[in-house]
Amino acid sequence: MKIRTLFLFSLYIALVICLVPYLLFCMLFGIREPLYAIGKWAMRLSRRILGIELEVKGMEAVDRKTPYVFMANHISFIDGPLLFTVIPQNVRVIIKKAIFRVPVLGIGMKHVGFVPVDRQGTSGGRELRVPAPWAAVRGPRLRAADRRSARSGYPLPRRGS
Repeated sequence: MKIRTLFLFSLYIALVICLVPYLLFCMLFGIREPLYAIGKWAMRLSRRILGIELEVKGMEAVDRKTPYVFMANHISFIDGPLLFTVIPQNVRVIIKKAIFRVPVLGIGMKHVGFVPVDRQGTSGGRELRVPAPWAAVRGPRLRAADRRSARSGYPLPRRGS
């Protein structure tokens, strides 16, 4: 597993270096769709390299023209990107603000409409401060629920309750 992870990490570094001029071009001309395609391709490639297989049920009920809010529990950092690969539409994702600090990746995510969430100062993650532009986003949205609820599949009681 370590060799595959190292290979994937090296591939991502090379991909990011190669994409810097393209990202700048897309930002200059307001182009978003190709960046989504590259992101989904990179996530699907990651699945193959890491040997992760997914079983998806109910996709026939998803209408590509209907806006949705997808919410999913997650146990690890990879669950969100995996979900990103199976949703047929381009989604806007609510992501912890710290991830936007990753060079190039953060700029690209912001450009395509991903939304940083500031969880600093919240009481155990109970309250999420989402910027106003999120309300104006059209199209499907993805928010992965706090991982504290993911292991059982059900929300845990609030702390102190």
